[in-house]
Amino acid sequence: MMTRSQHFKKWYAKNKDKDNANSRAWRAANPERVKELNQKNKDKRKESTKKWRLANPDKVKQHRRTAKLKYQYNLTVDDYHAMWLSQDGKCAICEKLQEINGKSLVVDHGHIKNNIRSLLCHNCNAGLGLFQDRSIILKKAAEYLVKHEEDNLV
Repeated sequence: MMTRSQHFKKWYAKNKDKDNANSRAWRAANPERVKELNQKNKDKRKESTKKWRLANPDKVKQHRRTAKLKYQYNLTVDDYHAMWLSQDGKCAICEKLQEINGKSLVVDHGHIKNNIRSLLCHNCNAGLGLFQDRSIILKKAAEYLVKHEEDNLV
């Protein structure tokens, strides 16, 4: 004979989407009650969340990445992956190959219009930032390096 807990787990596995939709609808219809319950169980929820995060570091990392892409750049993971594939997994400037699951390429964007430009490695992205995204300064820096190229030969 199945216990009540086992029965509920089996039911929930079959009806997860329906149950989640009902929960979302109830929360939307009862915001004050949700706020009250959240406040009442604040410490319990914090502890539960902390345990889950420690037990699921990969899921936490993926969630943060997904949230950052959406919040900062309005991109989905699929959008990012499509950009990565179009660049053959390489930085748009130095063309070094980056691992999709290792050290990932960063989303380069304009700081005035916040338009997405390409994917860059950390070093190239930081370099553009240090030169304030100003092409005239970058050109002068390139000329400087050419002028002093013999100093860099070993």
